[in-house]
Amino acid sequence: MQEGAPVARLLEAEWASAEEIGRLFLVLPKEPQDLWTVDVIKRLFDVSIIWRTETGWAGPSLEASLGR
Repeated sequence: MQEGAPVARLLEAEWASAEEIGRLFLVLPKEPQDLWTVDVIKRLFDVSIIWRTETGWAGPSLEASLGR
């Protein structure tokens, strides 16, 4: 999560989309080392973040990502 490139690509895709995008998700391969960065990125860029765990998925936006 130290690189901003994935977030920038998400924002670029939203900008280029012909349709309005309701929510952007950043899907990480594992839990971030510094969990505080999740909240910072979510606030700065309005991007929901989830990550893979050994048993499934986790993250503050998990319920929304599952459509609940």
